[in-house]
Amino acid sequence: MEDIINSLDDVTVLRVLEILGRQQQGAEEIKPTAEVRQALEDSFAVAKTTTRPSNGELARAALLVICEGNPAIGERIRTLVTTGQLTQSFEPVTTVALIAVTLVVLQTHVRFKRNASGKIEILVEKTSTKDDLLKQLVQKLVNYLP
Repeated sequence: MEDIINSLDDVTVLRVLEILGRQQQGAEEIKPTAEVRQALEDSFAVAKTTTRPSNGELARAALLVICEGNPAIGERIRTLVTTGQLTQSFEPVTTVALIAVTLVVLQTHVRFKRNASGKIEILVEKTSTKDDLLKQLVQKLVNYLP
């Protein structure tokens, strides 16, 4: 699946992520605040750098995380790509929408929670067999957030 995702052009990978992101149920809407970025940095031991990923790079990292360990999502991606379902007209994905969908995808593995003092904490709920994929997504998201 990784080869398929990495071979998609930016427009296609953004369309796939948008479709899959809309299908995720029950994810709390997390606002991309400085506090959220700091919680991600602290929880995953990453730091913001000056290298901002492209929209496509962030979308690819999110897709790799969401399909990791879930063959059904991998098959859904394969179906979207091979059956022409992505040829329909889509609005360009905005930065805000990309961040929102990426946060939804991230919630397939972590939970955002406020502690007693009101500070955001991140609890890793589902460890991936490729934890580095999750960390790579967080690193790209931290660098992408304003």
